[in-house]
Amino acid sequence: MEMIKLTVRLPLPLHRALQERARRRRQSLNQTIVDELFRAIGATAESEATFLRRVLREEGLLAEPGLWDTGLWEGPAPTAEEVRQLLAGAPPLSDIVIAERGEA
Repeated sequence: MEMIKLTVRLPLPLHRALQERARRRRQSLNQTIVDELFRAIGATAESEATFLRRVLREEGLLAEPGLWDTGLWEGPAPTAEEVRQLLAGAPPLSDIVIAERGEA
């Protein structure tokens, strides 16, 4: 799909609402705006990313991650460095999987 770059001025409350919607959908702000514009003008065409997600979900090949919504993490998600520190000294995941399968 051919794309153009467009600069748009949005009222702050609208921008915040779009950011929140994008966060809930786990997609970029740009993709959320494109999807909403398609929906608003009644276009039947889906964005490529939306189409791909829909098809994969319908085929059972996509599950949206839910770790951050389970209450497991309080506050902001950990950074990559914080995760590295938490996992320092832990065995590789592949070793754990092999051991749980009884293949060791």
